[in-house]
Amino acid sequence: MKLNFYTVSNTKFIFLSGSFESLKEQREFLYLVTKRDYLYLKIYFFDLKTIPVTILKSINDLKSKIEIKIYIYSFALFKYLRALNMPVYLSYKNEKKLKKEIDLNQYEIGDFLKSIYFKYGLDFRGYRLDSITRRLNESFSQSKFTDFRIYKKAVLDDVFLFENLFLNFSISVSSFFRDESVFKFVKEYLFSYLESFSHIKIWSAGSSSAKEAVSIAIILDELGLLDRATIYATDFNPYILEYSKNLIYPINELNDAKLAYQRAGLSFDFDKYIDIHGDFFEIKNYIRESIVFSRHSLTQDGVFNEFHLILCRNVLIYFSYELQLKVLKLLSDSINRQGFLVLGESENILNRFFENFNLDLKIFKKI
Repeated sequence: MKLNFYTVSNTKFIFLSGSFESLKEQREFLYLVTKRDYLYLKIYFFDLKTIPVTILKSINDLKSKIEIKIYIYSFALFKYLRALNMPVYLSYKNEKKLKKEIDLNQYEIGDFLKSIYFKYGLDFRGYRLDSITRRLNESFSQSKFTDFRIYKKAVLDDVFLFENLFLNFSISVSSFFRDESVFKFVKEYLFSYLESFSHIKIWSAGSSSAKEAVSIAIILDELGLLDRATIYATDFNPYILEYSKNLIYPINELNDAKLAYQRAGLSFDFDKYIDIHGDFFEIKNYIRESIVFSRHSLTQDGVFNEFHLILCRNVLIYFSYELQLKVLKLLSDSINRQGFLVLGESENILNRFFENFNLDLKIFKKI
């Protein structure tokens, strides 16, 4: 990390290049921020991909007292901080946005996805063509380019552009206790199954913001099983994974989380599990300690543990049929004998690996 600063006319400018590699570097930055020798503060994060929780909390406390502006060069980090209502500005600006969609055939898209795989090591070639085309159009329309061939070359040369495209390719929609009836069923009907194991292992695959993993942890806590459980939250998107580790969420999502918690049939108070910090709330540390975060691609990586319960919801619908079969084989190999798999409400299983357990809720049991 390289840290520079100066003060001009009651405005302090802080420039940070690199990432926070140690607690000492965090303390050094916090000292500059909290030393009140200024009236206005401008912070420039040149190539930072994620911000430690301690830094976030400090800036959040300060922004109610003084004027702060944060300039970001990472599109992913910008989106994350903006969702937390931080005073953030994207320093890389496009010249214009285009409404026009590109008209590409499957061969052109396939060639582009192949080039992305060889350049960045991420394989989207098995995704459904309609989904990829829609997200590719979205990224192209957000760029300054009018010629797709030039845009394609730029994505392969410019990490910033690829980051934007990657975020559009990634599906990151989630909420606490999403489809509450599923969590209610897990609590009421799978309790005796989970209770029979001395160490419970659960996998939230494609965990996005980790709200699903947190929801499961809260259920286990209310059942008295959290102290002997480990929940693995995985995602192939490294940006989303890093932000999800903070377990910090916008305060405007809190009421919906409380309502979903109640509809899931839980009996305590959701406030028990959170700390509120102004514009965001944070999940309690003892819940965090039960969750292991790891990068994992369902389409490219293999089995890494044996689980009693796997939740892989609203992921398969974006894959081709052939890729779905490959992923279902991976999930089957990752589940304990007689273990359970939970899919999304629009997903089904038609193979030899699982049998229906509750078809309405998309809960399946390993054969």
